Amino acid sequence: MCTIYFVFVDTISQHTMIQHLQLLPEKLKNKLNNINDETSRTKSLVGLMIVGKLLNDQRTGIDIHCLSYDRNGKPLLTNGHNISIAHSGNMVLCCYSAQGAVGLDVEALGYHIGPLYDEYLTPKELTALNTDRNPEVAFGKMWVRKEAVLKADGIGLLHPLNELDVTDDTVELRNNTYYLQDINITPDFVAALATTHPHNEAKPKEVTF
Repeated sequence: MCTIYFVFVDTISQHTMIQHLQLLPEKLKNKLNNINDETSRTKSLVGLMIVGKLLNDQRTGIDIHCLSYDRNGKPLLTNGHNISIAHSGNMVLCCYSAQGAVGLDVEALGYHIGPLYDEYLTPKELTALNTDRNPEVAFGKMWVRKEAVLKADGIGLLHPLNELDVTDDTVELRNNTYYLQDINITPDFVAALATTHPHNEAKPKEVTF
């Protein structure tokens, strides 16, 4: 089972953020301090806040002190627990699973890629996009699906996006099968989940701090 929490950053007070920041282990404080952009740093902090809440609510027996990152920036937990964090606009999401790798991505709608579509999509995806009534949303859904798979795998953008086809709900990458699911939150965002284990439908839950 996958559990997804999300929060809108502007609903959290500065005082609450400072309180949570003070409780973080030094290694995570240092990681946040290395993020130059203040907005990105705030979203990253909120992501860690959600991780801590998820681990506690799911009674995992571990806490934020067990979180680390690999060389590609993939968040790691101990003892087979899996986590993925994503943010865009004023939204931050986190997914937790006790079984199998997970990858989560979200994008706020309203961007315009246009002529660059062919740099990111496979021929099959381009065909689907060209016949869709709302190409902006269709592209957004493809984009977050690709990002979710690459985050679950841990390879990140080292793998060319136009060589990863996500038109089906399963995709093969580096000898692993990933199961894809679109995550519906609000009409202003598109999000997707990728897992190596076929989970039941994950329903996002808004949380407060």
